[in-house]
Amino acid sequence: MWKKYFKVIKIIPGEVVVPVYGKLDFSKDNISVEVCRKLFESDFPYLAITAEGRDFLYGTTATNKPLIKTKTVRSRNG
Repeated sequence: MWKKYFKVIKIIPGEVVVPVYGKLDFSKDNISVEVCRKLFESDFPYLAITAEGRDFLYGTTATNKPLIKTKTVRSRNG
């Protein structure tokens, strides 16, 4: 089910050793969506979220801008 919300990027889907979760096989459908969400939110380099994933997990719509983490920059002059 996770494949509906995330896609594997930069590698061929298969087994990957992840420090917290051990060996995960991204060629299979048995990874929980919550595990994928935690990996994505911790900047795991091999997962990208789909438009449907953004809608399901974050309540956004596919027509909104892509989910990008940004920093707020404050001016020294007020």
